Amino acid sequence: MTLTEQLARFFREHAGEWLGARQLEFAGRQAWRTRVSDLRKPPYGMTIENEVKRIKTDQGEIRMSRYRYQP
Repeated sequence: MTLTEQLARFFREHAGEWLGARQLEFAGRQAWRTRVSDLRKPPYGMTIENEVKRIKTDQGEIRMSRYRYQP
């Protein structure tokens, strides 16, 4: 099973849940974002939403991305 197929299965198992980078890095430390993009296209055609949260800290602002599969 390819990493893209593993990521597709993981999203299906966690449908509707917001998932962060640490949960998705198993699909390739830096390449998992490309695999998410690939899952949005045929033959997968998955609806994967992205949300960026901005969190203010004493040192500035942190941005956190999360992803959610919607069947």
